[in-house]
Amino acid sequence: MADLFLTLSKDNRREALAVAADRTGRPIHLLEKDVWVVWTLQTLFSSKLGEHLVFKGGTSLSKAYGVIKRFSEDVDLTYDIRALAPDLVGDNDEALPKTRSEEKHWTSEVRKRLPVWVAGSVEPVMARCAFNLFRRQSASRTIRSTSTMKR
Repeated sequence: MADLFLTLSKDNRREALAVAADRTGRPIHLLEKDVWVVWTLQTLFSSKLGEHLVFKGGTSLSKAYGVIKRFSEDVDLTYDIRALAPDLVGDNDEALPKTRSEEKHWTSEVRKRLPVWVAGSVEPVMARCAFNLFRRQSASRTIRSTSTMKR
């Protein structure tokens, strides 16, 4: 759904946001942020990363479960440590450290690895999807201009 909205012309997006703001009473800028939150979640969870992601926190309570009625600008995600650092977890199916010392070690290691993992695994997925979205937006504008010129 977010992809469809984001490929609309700028004028059509403004009009859709104005209608949504009128119907919901929410400010346009929050509705637009919400579209980007949904697009980001769709992008992440439809990729191979989604297999090991868990969506949690207030946004999940609002978006996924409808438990609360509020807009949340942040997205809380957890990635399964067994996929991120299988060498740390070993045969521990529960993926929970056995001791406080092991917990500190895992935390330290994951904090070191996380930026590298995000740069190598998450950013390419997001960049590719953003590029594809941009191409669809450009193609959509080209089609609209061509059809306008034929009239």
